[in-house]
Amino acid sequence: MIGEALVLNGRYRLGPALFEDDDMVAYEATDLEHNRPVLVRLIRPERATDQVLLGGLKRRLGRVRKLNHPGLLPVYDAQLAGEHLYVVEPLAAGHSLAQRLADGQHYPWDEARAIGIAAAQGLGAAHRAGLVHGAIDPSAIVMNQDGTVQITDLARPATAVSSLERARFVAPEVLEGHAPSARSDVYSLASVVYLLMTGRAPYEAADTATVVNLKRSTEPTALIELRPDLPSDLAAVVDQALSRDPARRPANGDALAELLSHGPRPIRRVTEERSPWPYILGAALAMLFLGALAWMLFTTPVPTVVGLPESQARQVLIEAGLDPEITGFSATTTLDRRDVVAQTPAAGTRVPKGEEVGLMLAWPGEAVTPSLLGLTELDARSRLAAAGLRPGIVTSTQDATRPMGVVVSQSPAAGQQVDPNTEVAMVVNRGTPPPVVVEPPPPTIIESAPPVVLPAPQPNVNITPA
Repeated sequence: MIGEALVLNGRYRLGPALFEDDDMVAYEATDLEHNRPVLVRLIRPERATDQVLLGGLKRRLGRVRKLNHPGLLPVYDAQLAGEHLYVVEPLAAGHSLAQRLADGQHYPWDEARAIGIAAAQGLGAAHRAGLVHGAIDPSAIVMNQDGTVQITDLARPATAVSSLERARFVAPEVLEGHAPSARSDVYSLASVVYLLMTGRAPYEAADTATVVNLKRSTEPTALIELRPDLPSDLAAVVDQALSRDPARRPANGDALAELLSHGPRPIRRVTEERSPWPYILGAALAMLFLGALAWMLFTTPVPTVVGLPESQARQVLIEAGLDPEITGFSATTTLDRRDVVAQTPAAGTRVPKGEEVGLMLAWPGEAVTPSLLGLTELDARSRLAAAGLRPGIVTSTQDATRPMGVVVSQSPAAGQQVDPNTEVAMVVNRGTPPPVVVEPPPPTIIESAPPVVLPAPQPNVNITPA
């Protein structure tokens, strides 16, 4: 932690530290240029020198600054001042859920649901802009004095999960090294709602490794078992959002907000005998009409991006509500480096909004393998993409002496000249190995021997030491 009264870039005077974690320290500060209170998140120096992190943070900030939603706390500024990388946000007029919660306490279910809906709506706005939060937990949700709820920490860089507090809310697939997604954000927010309703997270244990192992192998206790007073449809929505299988969860924040908001509709009973066929036919036609309407409303044609530079192609796809994803590199010499060579799906195809569009980028000449050691799998994938390479097979090891979720070896090694689009295999540390169970040795069988007969004691015999 650095001392108070430091002024960053001649503009932000730091005050007292409010909270901290493995990646950053948050300070109450004053924006001297606008004479307003702000929150400055100061990334720890050992993280601020990571060029992959800086590039990822820059891209995130570009998207965050375009967001304008009442459920999202905006970002004012982000800069690098010497060794200090910092992010500036408004000083929230309230407290985070982490500050409000006390061990063992829970909220009335209707209030917890209202908080979950508001947070999910803010998260949905981020997802529509192509932004994944990646670190939703009680500290990232603020309840303001006027009762509004906001998501904070949107510019937070993705890092390895090393603390027990973060592991309690992270989706299982992210703990296994997969990149965060809208569905993993849904899982994390559902974990917070579960905590609000029960006073405990879905998985509780004394250490991070145990939480990780539980998430890999078991489903959490059904919400209705801990809160029998809950509406069954509400409990089912939270349980669905906490599924270990991402495909079973709501697709994004908007979908979770919709499910939390609406319970089952009452069924009108038929009071007289009538043929059901007119109703069945009418329902079928209505479903066809509604399906076609939904297809038009919730899908979009894929725009043409072949031939565009990567940055421009990304912007075009994001504005169309789609998610650009680099799928590989081509050694073509007819386009500039990182121009789009091909796209999947093809231009003009109608796809659901939020669908991934794969981009093949040009990479004339050779590529050089970067060092991936010590990076999270997400950061390693970003570094490979920046070098014109692709991630190959990812295998796991368990090493208690190294941080969980980081790359511990790679092949080819760093500094090798290879063809573009070459796959680089990685070994990622998944945590503490299971304890070694030592089997007890088999009992020694001693053959029976004839009993030893001792002489009977003699009366009145004195024993004198020699």
